[in-house]
Amino acid sequence: MSFDDLSDNMVILDCGTGLVEEHLWDFSILFLSTDFSAIASKLHDDKISDLQIQEDIKDIHPFFEFSVLPLAFEEDHRRWLIQWTERMERIQKELDHMVGDVFLSCEKTSTILQRFCRYLAKNKLISAKYSKVTDQIKAETLYYIGGNEFIPQLYAWEKYENIAQLKSYLMLGTDEMEAALFLMIQRLAERNIELRRCEFCGKYFHPFSVRTVYCDRKSPETGKTCKEQAAKIKYEEKIAADKGRTLYQRRTKTYSMRVARSPAVYKKSDYLIWKNKASDALEAYTAGKLSYVQLDVILALPERKGQVTANET
Repeated sequence: MSFDDLSDNMVILDCGTGLVEEHLWDFSILFLSTDFSAIASKLHDDKISDLQIQEDIKDIHPFFEFSVLPLAFEEDHRRWLIQWTERMERIQKELDHMVGDVFLSCEKTSTILQRFCRYLAKNKLISAKYSKVTDQIKAETLYYIGGNEFIPQLYAWEKYENIAQLKSYLMLGTDEMEAALFLMIQRLAERNIELRRCEFCGKYFHPFSVRTVYCDRKSPETGKTCKEQAAKIKYEEKIAADKGRTLYQRRTKTYSMRVARSPAVYKKSDYLIWKNKASDALEAYTAGKLSYVQLDVILALPERKGQVTANET
């Protein structure tokens, strides 16, 4: 991967088949959002083959594909995959704590980079661990023509002579997933890029506005994004709240009318007690603590006493 040009917060990955551009935060967020427990559950299901699980892992991201390459040299594939998954879960938990403490802080008096450095200073064992894994990063300058790596030992220059664009990148490579992730988190902190948890699914995302609270991930069940699903729920809650409020207003008006027209029969003190109880019930209903049926029962009017009005509702 290369961080040569971060003008658009893009990182360049060499995935073996050519260069791929993605946002700096993409892989970090993807890793932190990956459900490794779901992979682990498949590994305990004898009906699912090792090959299928391996293919599922490869499909997540090219980094995952490279990380399971050593599996080809292992005799017990299932055992290796279980150990791999456990290791990924440990890394995820560790980085989740780091990202949560650094990027999700409500403190606005310091930059994200300052919080990142303070985190490492407070967590010296973590700092020492990541200093060690980053020692395993290999740096080399690679040349690409038309998006393909130029390897002079293998290909003659004439093969590329009609391609105009030649680029060089300082590529950083490592066999350690921790090192790749830590490098990206470092760059995120250096560029003061904010991350946030989606208020619908709870997963990390990069907000493009200070007002953005929902991510654009699509649910596999509904095909809707968190933003769309949250809007639908809010609309339904508003309709439900309006329905309950309409019932409350109608019953309150009816009871108030009885008190006004027959004060000797319907005591105002009883009405005020009922109204306070009804108001509390409406508040609980709006907060989702009561169902509409329960609200209807609580808002029930006292039994009618005598003739009040023929048009009373």
